[in-house]
Amino acid sequence: MQRRDFLKYSVALGVASALPLWSRAVFAAERPTLPIPDLLTTDARNRIQLTIGAGQSTFGGKTATTWGYNGNLLGPAVKLQRGKAVTVDIYNQLTEETTLHWHGLEVPGEVDGGPQGIIPPVASAR
Repeated sequence: MQRRDFLKYSVALGVASALPLWSRAVFAAERPTLPIPDLLTTDARNRIQLTIGAGQSTFGGKTATTWGYNGNLLGPAVKLQRGKAVTVDIYNQLTEETTLHWHGLEVPGEVDGGPQGIIPPVASAR
């Protein structure tokens, strides 16, 4: 093999291995589809209710205990109006304390999750 051919094939192999587009399609075909969360909007009083609880979910044929908001796993997508205040009633039906962090929302620090915003088991917070 000539040095020039070796370099050419090495570059071609490097490019081919760096962009394995075909493998993405193969792996995607093996993955289960992701569930689409329910859309949760405010009621007439501009309130939302979230219930945190334990449930059962199946992954790869095996059942596991999972936690979720208004369901067994994860939670709903929450749709709000920009600039309009909303009240969220949170009910913790777990047997242990938890907290909830609001990614992407402007909320007061004391209710934005973390150790200062603990929701006791079988309790509610606002």
